[in-house]
Amino acid sequence: MSADAPHVSSTSKPASATKAMFGILAAQLGVGLLLAAIGGFSAGRTAAYSALTGGMICLLPNTFLALRIIAAGMKRDPRALVRGMYAGEAGKLMISAMLFIVAFTLVKPLAAGWLFAGFIATQSVMWVALRLDKTGFGVSGHDA
Repeated sequence: MSADAPHVSSTSKPASATKAMFGILAAQLGVGLLLAAIGGFSAGRTAAYSALTGGMICLLPNTFLALRIIAAGMKRDPRALVRGMYAGEAGKLMISAMLFIVAFTLVKPLAAGWLFAGFIATQSVMWVALRLDKTGFGVSGHDA
């Protein structure tokens, strides 16, 4: 470690990453609820629950992924973390596909446009969070 580099304890980065993950999940929930409210006020009940369903199709698998990453990171083994991330991402994709299948087969009536709008709006929270990240974990976190 160079003399000009700030000291970072071994627990601050994982704690900060966990806090950031839960912050993103909370923001995703907020966006999903907001779009459901907008859908409800502008296009009715079907739009509201369709948008909410789309938001939850995004949020639930992302929660699974976050929990897998946190659990793997607690082992303090880089290989376990990478395995956890791959397993979490594979699980996230499978859960997402299953939830879309469930939504399209069981939710009647369904406004597909609002469902996809809810999913995309909720997913966009992650893209925005990665762009705005100042913790050193995302693409713009060079000033942590």
